[in-house]
Amino acid sequence: MDFQRFFSLSTQERTAPGSSANLADAEQLQTSTGGSSLTLRRARLTDLQDLTDLLTHSFHGQSKQPFWLQSILRFSIQEDLRQRLQSSNAQQTCWVAIQTPTEDHDQGNVRPQLVGTVEIGQRSPLTLGWPLNIETWLTPNQTFLYISNLAIAENHRRQGIAQTLLQRCEQTAITWQQPELYLHVLESNQAARNLYKRMGFGFERIDPSIESLLFNRDRRQLWRKQLSPQP
Repeated sequence: MDFQRFFSLSTQERTAPGSSANLADAEQLQTSTGGSSLTLRRARLTDLQDLTDLLTHSFHGQSKQPFWLQSILRFSIQEDLRQRLQSSNAQQTCWVAIQTPTEDHDQGNVRPQLVGTVEIGQRSPLTLGWPLNIETWLTPNQTFLYISNLAIAENHRRQGIAQTLLQRCEQTAITWQQPELYLHVLESNQAARNLYKRMGFGFERIDPSIESLLFNRDRRQLWRKQLSPQP
């Protein structure tokens, strides 16, 4: 995951122009599965450490890097997150999934756990990478909604949390009166590609990079989903 491509996210509960106040104002979605409940809400500054841990482990946990380099990477991710969590952009946000045990437990030992996250926000077409079509250069001020940094805690995968977060992104986009969503996925990540296909996303194109061309690195695929407006 390219953290330089992170975009700002907002944890304040704001209403975008022309959107529904009910959804924009910190709406929480709760579902129950087995002995726990899952709550979706907008990220807060108090989530900083948990988000840093989740993103670092999800996107860099398997890399064989020296300890000092891992520490620098984690610090960089944390400070980038802090900046985005304090952003004021109305159409940039981050959703987090919080799991809380609901069975009988000693109240002192029950602690809600951040088990998933996803970011959604406006991007310029020029950030899509190359090859760029002529339309991009003719409409440089046009923006689109982009999904990134979908991450699920390792012990909580294959439980439908990623699908629930993506559905929340779609509802957010519709509230913001946006007609489509974009995202990137690595060509080798078959599990993610299967998920996006089930969610109605379709392949748009390969976005080759200098690294993929020179060093045979994994290429990124651009996917898109057309959204249906609410009746």
